[in-house]
Amino acid sequence: MFKQSKKNFFRPIVWVLFVWIHLIFLSLFLDSNWLFFEKVRSYPLGGMAKDEPVVYGERFKGLRPFLPESGRIGYFTDRGATKKGIREFFLTQYHLVPGMLYPNTYEAFVLEDFHDGEAASPLSLNAEYRMIYDSGNGVRLFERK
Repeated sequence: MFKQSKKNFFRPIVWVLFVWIHLIFLSLFLDSNWLFFEKVRSYPLGGMAKDEPVVYGERFKGLRPFLPESGRIGYFTDRGATKKGIREFFLTQYHLVPGMLYPNTYEAFVLEDFHDGEAASPLSLNAEYRMIYDSGNGVRLFERK
């Protein structure tokens, strides 16, 4: 009759093992992706527009048309060199790119960032500077005369 060789005998067994191994890997892959998508789906997407850099950047909304297209901009703040003041300096720099902020008042344009909007501005009392923008929230832009 029909004589089966050893080579043909192992072929179905290898095929079954191949299929089982791939099914196991496929199930592990789908399970891990399911967990990933469950985590993503549970993430509160409504809060993404309310993170600190975005909220802080809203202070500078109307400032862009008054700034030079590029170049140096002086920066003066009431926070000074505190941890919070340095953080806000870099957040401000982020929102004013391509202009470069420098923490001094010697530049042609100086941005004043006071968190008490009604506070008396030291630069507005100085005769060397002319205010060209006031946001009403403590952000003012001055130009050297």
